[in-house]
Amino acid sequence: MAAVLPLAQRGIAAQTFGATTPCGQHYLIGLGQTLAFPVTASAGPGESVSLNVAGLPPGARTSPVLPITGSPAVVDFSWTPAQTGAFVLVFVATNLRTNSQSMCSITAHVSSCRGSALTYGAGCAPATVDVPLLSPFGCASPGQALSIELSRAQPGALATLMFSGAAAATPLSGASFPSGCQVLIHTGQLFATVSQPVSAYGQVNFTVPLPVGFPAISLHTQGVVFSATASLALTRGVAAQVR
Repeated sequence: MAAVLPLAQRGIAAQTFGATTPCGQHYLIGLGQTLAFPVTASAGPGESVSLNVAGLPPGARTSPVLPITGSPAVVDFSWTPAQTGAFVLVFVATNLRTNSQSMCSITAHVSSCRGSALTYGAGCAPATVDVPLLSPFGCASPGQALSIELSRAQPGALATLMFSGAAAATPLSGASFPSGCQVLIHTGQLFATVSQPVSAYGQVNFTVPLPVGFPAISLHTQGVVFSATASLALTRGVAAQVR
């Protein structure tokens, strides 16, 4: 089975995780599926980093085996889970000259179904508002339900999920969007939207039932948060492979 390869970005000062390292991302995968991604960390000119990991689940491996030292320090992570649950990986890059550290957390939610999902891209918001997060849970299989949690949103705001049959071939940007905001789904294949108010805790849980007979398609989702102050924020995208 092909590995799931993410698209994400995360930069941290002093010692930096590379653009292909999926820091902060969530994955929903089934038992027996393979999760794989690269991890790259680097430091400034003439400096090097030590790269290590905490929370490595049973059966997971990195090539080469951690810890390693270099600039860049590069490993490939691979894991085919044999048990369900939520697993948090924390990669730690330590600058060997200054002893400063940067951390990169990646979460894998393992279910007993065949469907899978991963987050991609990056969200955005005005400078005075947190960037909302979108995380997949549940089961992306016909006859089951895919759960999507939207968090870090403004309490009382209206959260809307947009569902499309594809990712945007070229992410759209709009003049009315905060700086860096992009529509990550294909608006020409938009087939559903669902809205709920954000709770006092800044969260919304969306449940998406997938009826028996639902086709095996790629389901792409992005959240939009409209606040009472008329500010707009967009989440990263979620790509679910229904099987």
